[in-house]
This record gives sequence, C-alpha cells and structure tokens, in this order.
Amino acid sequence: MTVLRMAVRLAVRDLRGGLGGLWILVAGVALGVALMAAVGSVAGGVLDGMRAGARDSVGGDVSLRLFHAPPTIAQRAFLETFGTVSVVAEVRSRVAGRLVEVKAVDGAYPLYGAVRVAPGTLAAALDKRNGRWGAVADHGTVGDRLTLGGIQVEVRALLTHEPDRAFRAFTLGPRLIIAMPALEESGFAQPGAAVYWYSRLRLPDHADPAAVLAAVERRFPDAGWRMVNAADGIPGVERTVDIARTLFVLVGLGILLIGGIGVGAAVRAALEARRGTIAILKALGARRALVFATFLIQVMAAAVVGVALGVAAGAGLAALAGPLAGAWAPDATLVHPPALAAAAGVGL
Repeated sequence: MTVLRMAVRLAVRDLRGGLGGLWILVAGVALGVALMAAVGSVAGGVLDGMRAGARDSVGGDVSLRLFHAPPTIAQRAFLETFGTVSVVAEVRSRVAGRLVEVKAVDGAYPLYGAVRVAPGTLAAALDKRNGRWGAVADHGTVGDRLTLGGIQVEVRALLTHEPDRAFRAFTLGPRLIIAMPALEESGFAQPGAAVYWYSRLRLPDHADPAAVLAAVERRFPDAGWRMVNAADGIPGVERTVDIARTLFVLVGLGILLIGGIGVGAAVRAALEARRGTIAILKALGARRALVFATFLIQVMAAAVVGVALGVAAGAGLAALAGPLAGAWAPDATLVHPPALAAAAGVGL
C-alpha cells in the first residue's frame, strides 16, 4: 500500500471524530471566499447583463452627446443617412421645491426597448390637451400640476419602466418625462442652457457602429461629441462597477491574508491536540512522510470545506443582491459561475 493511500485512510479515520481546531481554518477561508465570490459574481453578472442589453441602456446602437446646444440641422441630416435618429434632452430643474431630472423626448423615442407607464401609453400621456402639456413622473400622483420654467405640465401617468435609465450611473432626483416641444416652450432649451442633448441612432443590422462614429467624427471634428458605442457597454457604469469590484476583492484578499495568521495558529493547535495520535503512529513504525501526508490531507480537506461553504454563501448573497442591481441590469443573472470559480481558486 502506497504512502498516499495509507495517509488518506488514516486522515479519514481521524476526521471522523471532527475537525477540532481546524474549524478556525474553515471559518477564515469561508469568510474571505464568500466576500470575493459575492462581489465578483454580482459585478460579473451586472456587467454581462448590461452588455447584453446595452442597446436598450444606451438608447440606440450609438449615442452622441452635446452640451449646451442641440444638434444642428446639418448634423442631424448627416446622422439620418445612417439610420433612424432620436434626439433626447436632459436638464435638471427645481420643480415644486425639489430637484427633478427632466427628460424631453421626441416621437422616435425609444429606439430600443419600451417605456412602460400607468395608465395608458407614453405618447398619450405627453400630448398637449386644452393648452397644457402632459408629463410622466416616477414619483407623484396622476393629476398633479407642476410649473416647469414658463409652462405648467400635468402628470398624466407614472413611469414603471425606462429602458435607458441605466445609461446614467446615478441620478440626483426623480424623473419627469415631457415632450420635446414642451421643453422648447418651457424656456429651458435656450442657447447656452445647461442641457444635455443626446442624438441616438438605430442602425441597420449590417452597419458597423464604430465606422459610423468615425465618419461622424471626420465630418464634424469640432462638434464636441461625447460618443458611446453600445457594443462597448456603458463606460461610466462599467467603470463604477469595476472599481467597486476591485475594492471588495482586495478586502476579501485582505481577510484571507489576515486569516492566514490565525489559520497558522489553528493548524498548530490542531496538531498539538493530535500529539497522541502522532505518537501512536510513530510507535507503530510510521515514517515522517506518512505522518506529514496524513495531516496535510486533513488541512487540505478543511480548506476545501471552507471554500465550498464560502462559494455557497457568496452565491446566496449574490442572489439576494438582485433588487439592488436591478436598476442597472434588470435581466442579469447575478450568480456568475466564472466569478465563483475564481474565488474558489484563490481560496485554495
């Protein structure tokens, strides 16, 4: 019988009485692995979900942003040679004493996904009736009348889903959606006003978004576009998620390293508790290699148990994080196997 087989048999027999002091090793490994698995899984799932639904989140195959001024007639005409164009404007304003993010949309919005409101449809809610424009809000009550610049709008529906909401990494206030003509009447769209203008393009299936952006840049080199290609994901949000993931993974590694000090003490204590067993083995003629292999197998078994518990806990925490990540990637699968495997590898 080989030394390894004998060591396995002896290790299994000894572990039948319990892990003893090795539970500290299990706990330290499990805690670090759980944190890395949860953070890595959530971040990986969110990023994959955002990339899969990037066109909905960006609002088109490509998005070109201008500040202070809408696209000119010439710019819009050039964009329309590539596909369907939708122009969206966003501005922050105080409405009824609170900061509100006002979003003005045209008739082509949204190019991808669907805006869901209750009751009715977006187009019906934004119509002008009896001299008053309609609005859709994500907070408030249907029937509320709000002063917006030089006009008064009426909340006719509540926003239940906005496909391109994830395009903004964070918001500073509730959303209020109005029609583009309403924004023009409000006075917010004056030249030089602090308005973000998004020109979004829905391209034919065969079109190359990167080539389209390059052509726009060549045609209007001084326009000052901020260009986003949906095929590359959502830059601001992805950077935020990556930074958070890196931070928490480093925390997890720190826990493993700090736990390593306690793990060493735990292993020494466990071996000290097994001095009698070691003495019996040596009295029966066991060589040093057999004794070493026996207790190394026990330590590795405890580490595997810790990794398994950590991965399971991390997957459970990732699943519970679904509501928190839903705003950025509502359809994401947050239990991300590659991240769980990576955490297990680090733990081992």
